[in-house]
Amino acid sequence: MKKRKIQVVVVLFIAAVTLLFSSFGRQVDIEERVLCHAMGVDYENGEYNVSLQVFKTQSMGSDTPLDVSQSNIQTVNCKGRSIRDAIEGCQYQLGREIFFGHLQIICFNKNIDLSSPEELFSFAIKDKNVFLGVELCLAENTAEELMNVQLTRGTMSSENFTQVIKMGVKNGITVECRLIDLLSCIRSPQYIAMPVISIKQPLGDFAESHEEKSAEQQEPLLEIKKTALIRKGTVLESYLSHADASGCLWLTGKAEQYYDMIEYNGSPMDVRITSDSHSLKLDNENGRLVCRLKLTVLAHSSLDIRDEKSSDQVAALVKQRLEENITGVWNKALYENRTDIFDVWRLFRHKYPQSYLKYADRLDEVLGSVELETDITCRVS
Repeated sequence: MKKRKIQVVVVLFIAAVTLLFSSFGRQVDIEERVLCHAMGVDYENGEYNVSLQVFKTQSMGSDTPLDVSQSNIQTVNCKGRSIRDAIEGCQYQLGREIFFGHLQIICFNKNIDLSSPEELFSFAIKDKNVFLGVELCLAENTAEELMNVQLTRGTMSSENFTQVIKMGVKNGITVECRLIDLLSCIRSPQYIAMPVISIKQPLGDFAESHEEKSAEQQEPLLEIKKTALIRKGTVLESYLSHADASGCLWLTGKAEQYYDMIEYNGSPMDVRITSDSHSLKLDNENGRLVCRLKLTVLAHSSLDIRDEKSSDQVAALVKQRLEENITGVWNKALYENRTDIFDVWRLFRHKYPQSYLKYADRLDEVLGSVELETDITCRVS
């Protein structure tokens, strides 16, 4: 009985000590935080200019419904020698701690140096609340300009950025780049492709002459015209077109669907192409590295094709278009710019580890000699 009393006293003592020391831990009340959904990063004259889109909570009580017809964000800007310094400056301006657990997208301008991801994203690596699947993109002009675009579509402005990217990837006009993709390059070859977002302004004269047009129809739109190639942290001057991005997705097995128009019997025909199976292998044939793509796709045409001859003709046209897109992006990215956005280097390291270590310092030269062979099968429905 005495022994049991001693155990109870010990437990109570430990609980009291834990409670005492926990009171010294810093607990941030929700009212002392501001939620950040989007971040823009520009770099100029040795300084980072960070623009944060934060959720606007002014004049919103617990019983006040969210008005999605109004802009629910505000933008705060600050400069610093690092992104972390700039973020701290933004916190001083807001008078509250910035919470990045809801961060959805980070936009950069084209002169940003991405060669040291662990240093650039130290604020995110050390914050367990940051989602590593955050979308990354480049701004056509400046990231600050993108962050200041007032969009009322959706609950939050940042949703428009992520939706544009995800829809672009789904329809095969760009490729996705997430924070975890860039962080995986810390001790690996850095070959990345990243969507470039631009602002499309509404037709001013036309909109003004139609007063019945809603505010949403007169808002600027976000669009992706091209995709950037990034090699060893530098954004290259060569960009991928929509067709190039489509070829990259088919080659890497990430394609969902692609809409194209082909000339059939002298007339244009819309075709929706979806993936059925994909295989990419690297082989060594007498010292010659060959990357073999085996791809099966389904083509859904806008016309009712029933006979076998017409079906074969459409299949041949789709196959030709896919081969053009795939070969085109292979030549542009790997041969012309030495940017392996297809992860052939991973296949090389996995299958020939000794050769990979031997030629690690000449990897670009090795990858630039890899030949591509395609075996594409198309079924028309």
